[in-house]
Amino acid sequence: NNCVFGVLLGNPGTGKTTNILNLFSSQFCRGLWSKHYLIGASLAHDPTLQPIIDHYHGSAFEHFDDSLLKSIVEGNLQAHEDEKNNICIIVDDALSLGKKLEKSVYLGRLSGSHRHWLSSKNHPGCVLLGSQKFAGYGGFPTAMRACVNVLIIFKVNYQQIKYIIESYGSLFGGDDNLESIIKYCLSKPYNSCNIYLDGNGETNQPIIYSGWSQQIYPSALFPEKDLFKVND
Repeated sequence: NNCVFGVLLGNPGTGKTTNILNLFSSQFCRGLWSKHYLIGASLAHDPTLQPIIDHYHGSAFEHFDDSLLKSIVEGNLQAHEDEKNNICIIVDDALSLGKKLEKSVYLGRLSGSHRHWLSSKNHPGCVLLGSQKFAGYGGFPTAMRACVNVLIIFKVNYQQIKYIIESYGSLFGGDDNLESIIKYCLSKPYNSCNIYLDGNGETNQPIIYSGWSQQIYPSALFPEKDLFKVND
């Protein structure tokens, strides 16, 4: 019942916020988590988001601080075991939050040994960071350390892709193989590369999807590779 920690990575204007709002307004996601909290500075400044926000059924906040996370977490911890919610916290435009996010005590705990704080008796919670950067200057070490899912949106800075390849290449048949998979996924206009580091719920083996539904690794195009297999 540990919560899922994910990163949605994309340059400005590539649709991170729109993807987040559409995804979490869908009937599919409404059934996964009993409470949603969306935190994002762009919510009040982008009029194109208003029609989507109108259909978003969770709670939305423009400003981030640790007291907000504290109130969400402690409210769930104080509830009776059978009345706990499984909670999804979405932090959009994480890069703009800078030091506030890096120094967040509660986000640090949720990425470590206290992931169960957002979970109910039988269902895990979720933390999703939407950001332009995954690592390096302005990135978030917490995200690298904790995430189990990385969604790369079309037109990402290649330096950020390199960080991902260097971090996870060994899970997907080597750095060159993972780079080829990511390039294949992102070669299609407005497509995404969805990397599941711990499997997709049906298996705990690493899986990659092109977009939301086409499994691309392992597949006939990119078969599974075991870097540590010793041939007889």
